[in-house]
Amino acid sequence: MNISRPLMSALTLCALPTAFAFASSAANWQPYRRVTPGEATHLVNATPIRLHVRDVTVKDALEEVERQTGFYIDTDKAFKTLQKKLSLNIETHSFKEATDAIFEAAGAPVILQKSGWDEEWNLSAKPEVEKSNNAPIAGIKPFQVRFKSLRAERHEITQVGADPTQQHSATLTANLRVDSDSQPSLLTEPLLAITRAEDEQGHSLRVGGTYYCNLPELSCTIDLVSPEKNARRLAHLDGNVTYVLSSRRELWQVPDVLNVKELSHDFRVSGSTIRASIKSAQKTIDGVQINITVDTIVPAKQTINMMTPNGLAMNSPVFQFINIADLIQVVDAQGHLLSRGLFAGINDGNHLKGRLQIFLPPNFVAPVQSGQPLPQRIMSPLAEPLKLIFDSPSDIVQTKVPFSFSNIPLP
Repeated sequence: MNISRPLMSALTLCALPTAFAFASSAANWQPYRRVTPGEATHLVNATPIRLHVRDVTVKDALEEVERQTGFYIDTDKAFKTLQKKLSLNIETHSFKEATDAIFEAAGAPVILQKSGWDEEWNLSAKPEVEKSNNAPIAGIKPFQVRFKSLRAERHEITQVGADPTQQHSATLTANLRVDSDSQPSLLTEPLLAITRAEDEQGHSLRVGGTYYCNLPELSCTIDLVSPEKNARRLAHLDGNVTYVLSSRRELWQVPDVLNVKELSHDFRVSGSTIRASIKSAQKTIDGVQINITVDTIVPAKQTINMMTPNGLAMNSPVFQFINIADLIQVVDAQGHLLSRGLFAGINDGNHLKGRLQIFLPPNFVAPVQSGQPLPQRIMSPLAEPLKLIFDSPSDIVQTKVPFSFSNIPLP
């Protein structure tokens, strides 16, 4: 059973900035220890995925990948694919390679994809041709960037009147996507910076320089200067991507969360001490509600400077706990993981207070025959006691990985 999950989720309902603006220079946007791309790669690939299984179901094999990687895979839906049997012997650092091998061994024409804004991996039909995989790719594995598309738009405006005039303008945009096969646990959106953009005649097409790659798709839309009319190729597009990663984690487990009153645990997080407190927990009609606070006990020597969408500056040593729905899981007595949670609360940078609602996983009962109503949604039984697992990053690092593309045809 999976006991950790990715750190970002749109299901977290709180005062979380959707895009951060700089309160300081881009070079100092995070105060964490910097490591080389090689060190970061070693951290991400420190633990391989080992699958040595015989005559197990796809569901069992995927849950073993969950256990080893911490990535949440939705295996609760009643897909026939999940019951197919397979045997497999593989060791890899690649999440995609491991899961693709499972489906291939089972003869199942499916892949895993993230859908919407949640961080769950869902089964999806395998496309006949994965065109996106043929796009140019650059960087250092597993921190790579894929050049998805390049789009040009030209505009002509006629000003009517006694002396009509015409105005011409053009835009050029590139779409890049962070293509991290091993899916490292990212604490923030990757920050992509363009350092060079030129056509084949040496004209600079660079505009600005920094862009956030939106989660979970990790896509970036880059603005460029429109090239001269006779330009035919984007000769150079160079830059780098800054990643903020969790290099070490700390688990706090509460065996029976429903009977807890005022239980706290202190986490050491990159030089600061953060206290998480479970005030109370109670069952609801469709899950469990947990009242929780997070406080800064010992602030870090350096804090994160960022701006919320409403323009408020934040020096937030507890910013990684804002996504608290992603740090907490609840498991019942039979080892079943309750579904994703929703958090609603307030955060002032040093204090986080609110309610976490974690839901029972739904089951779906298929209709008996065609023409029947849609499948009925029922709730899974809740077996007590309920174990709470708080999975916190305790050491955070950042790394900057360069990329370079050349000879891209202009539209």
